[in-house]
Amino acid sequence: MPAAGLVRTVPRQLRGQRAGALRRSAVESAAGTPAGKLAGKRRRGGGRRRSERGPASAEGILSHGLAPQIRWGRRARGFERGGDGIVVHCADGSEHGAALVVAADGLHSPLRRQWLPQAEPAAIGALNLYGKTPLDGIDPALLAGPTIVFADGWTLVVEPMRFRAAISGLAARHAPDCRLSPTDDYIYWAMFGREACLGGSLSGEEDAAGWRRRIEAASGSLHPGLSDLLRRTAPEAVMGRAVRMAAGVPSWPPGRLTVLGDAIHAMSPAGGVGANTALADAAMLAACLADGDVDRAVARYEADMRGRAERALAATRAGTERLLRRL
Repeated sequence: MPAAGLVRTVPRQLRGQRAGALRRSAVESAAGTPAGKLAGKRRRGGGRRRSERGPASAEGILSHGLAPQIRWGRRARGFERGGDGIVVHCADGSEHGAALVVAADGLHSPLRRQWLPQAEPAAIGALNLYGKTPLDGIDPALLAGPTIVFADGWTLVVEPMRFRAAISGLAARHAPDCRLSPTDDYIYWAMFGREACLGGSLSGEEDAAGWRRRIEAASGSLHPGLSDLLRRTAPEAVMGRAVRMAAGVPSWPPGRLTVLGDAIHAMSPAGGVGANTALADAAMLAACLADGDVDRAVARYEADMRGRAERALAATRAGTERLLRRL
């Protein structure tokens, strides 16, 4: 969930045996959706209907039990320090104070940009286009397992996603009050390659038709089964973005504003560890905050996050460079 969390204390669900007495809120990033990423449509009341993709289920799991504390549609613009905490300024003119603010608002985090401009992730000259396609009518050879195709300047990864049981049924069994939408089996695919070979750099105004043109131009010489897979993908299920990577995680004195995930250590998808690293950040921050001392918790978390993120960045950078050399 792209959000900057205003954390007064850790929610009960994240604190093990210790109950939190205060509240948690969330506001969306001022940057909105990163350039090239399709947004869902707004629901009445300010919510967002997600496009048809897996992270919608992840969002439902991560927000389970927090619905009363989440405030949708409030976009963070910046912050200021005040007293023993942080005040976040939102696009609608509202202000929200908290003992601790967690900037988990993604690649284009306005909070990180204001606080740590030197940590801005840099474009590496590559694009990632990706989508999901229903299994009906797909070439059977693509359903047997993962497929990797190397082309001139880009690569295509295709993987069938089959669930042993219905997601909604699993939720009902393990967390009866967690409501997840049913998810059918599908094929996930991703094209990763040099910008020049995937239609050039992004303008920031891309739409579904634009993504389709880029994919068709690059994939004209593919095997018919692969071309058909890409054609069968619904326009709203195709997304893309310029690949950016953090050079490293700088040092700063710990305080009442901290950062998590892509907001501080954006990685190329070629490494395959960006989401896991962000989840590890969240788990570590929750564990540290469980002792109740915010300042000590933030210092412990940032020390752990910095070392772990640097290792992940190094591995991802090496893998990305090897892949681009091969293309």
